[in-house]
Amino acid sequence: MRNIRASGLAKSFSSTRVLHDIDLDLPGGAFLALLGPSGCGKTTLLRLIAGLEVPDSGSLHFGDRMILGPGRFVPPEDRDLGMVFQSYALWPNMTVRGNVDFALKARRLPHAERAARVDEMLQAVGLAHLADRRPHQLSGGQRQRVALARSLALRPSLLLLDEPLANLDAHLRHRMLAEFRRLHAATGTTFVLVTHDQDEAMAVASHIAVMDAGRIQQVGTPEDLYRRPATPIVARFIDHGITLPVAITATHEGRCDLVLGGTSLSLPGDARPGRGWLCLHRPDLRLSAGAGHLRAEVLSQTFLHGRYLTHVLPRGIDIDSLSLAVDRPLPAHAQIGIDITGGWVIGDGTCAQGHDATAKEQADA
Repeated sequence: MRNIRASGLAKSFSSTRVLHDIDLDLPGGAFLALLGPSGCGKTTLLRLIAGLEVPDSGSLHFGDRMILGPGRFVPPEDRDLGMVFQSYALWPNMTVRGNVDFALKARRLPHAERAARVDEMLQAVGLAHLADRRPHQLSGGQRQRVALARSLALRPSLLLLDEPLANLDAHLRHRMLAEFRRLHAATGTTFVLVTHDQDEAMAVASHIAVMDAGRIQQVGTPEDLYRRPATPIVARFIDHGITLPVAITATHEGRCDLVLGGTSLSLPGDARPGRGWLCLHRPDLRLSAGAGHLRAEVLSQTFLHGRYLTHVLPRGIDIDSLSLAVDRPLPAHAQIGIDITGGWVIGDGTCAQGHDATAKEQADA
């Protein structure tokens, strides 16, 4: 698959702007997750890529081929793509084999070639032994795999997945995520997945685009978004991150000197002196043997994954509560010290540059 390049895509429904000047440059063979809360515009962007919606402005290229732009619109059937919906959309009166074969018949492929492709795809998704069953005789996970096999049988260069796991239970979701990873690696097809579940996105995607209010906040690898968020919105969305307001006093060699609640720290970051944000995750906070960088009062604890998830009220900073994992129970209202062992510093209301090797970033934090 050649790269997907979007420039200035915008879309409104009636008087409501749903997408604002979307820029994206995705390399061929990538697995992109469009991630964000409900209503952020991720499904609309997927439908623009699919050709199921027409943008108000902007352009879209697949490699050197313009798919849409001024005076040009390539219909969905000519875009060399497959799409898997949340509802599966299987023909109830057809067998598993018949559902996979249906799209190939529309392409007028010879019977022998169709049969070989169907066998190949059913084997790939582990359903060869269920080829003669009908959809009502299958589990949710099996029906989802039929939908995948049907799309992949066409050998598209691009596969679009619109929240395909939303109707599955947790166990089946984990199994299907593993299936997505395996099929992506085996086929080399470019995948674009829409999801609001960051665990899904982090588990399968090579690239994640975090969206909010119709804008792409940041595009990068899962590690980039976790360790080097570009905006406070990204920092708070990925893995339940925390953002603390700080005063940045100096920057040097990829680090920022800052003041947090009267305590001076030096941490990695990309920001100019002035107001800023310290972006943290729970592993960046540790119970201190002494006063620590922050003082806090214990509010409550929950035993989770072998440790005590501890909710505290910090003193001297503008935040209602923090959470950290500790190895022992602590009494309510105990006064503790917290050490800050990591994090990433960004400017106030600005987008840190240099963390998007594959796409242009936008920010409206």
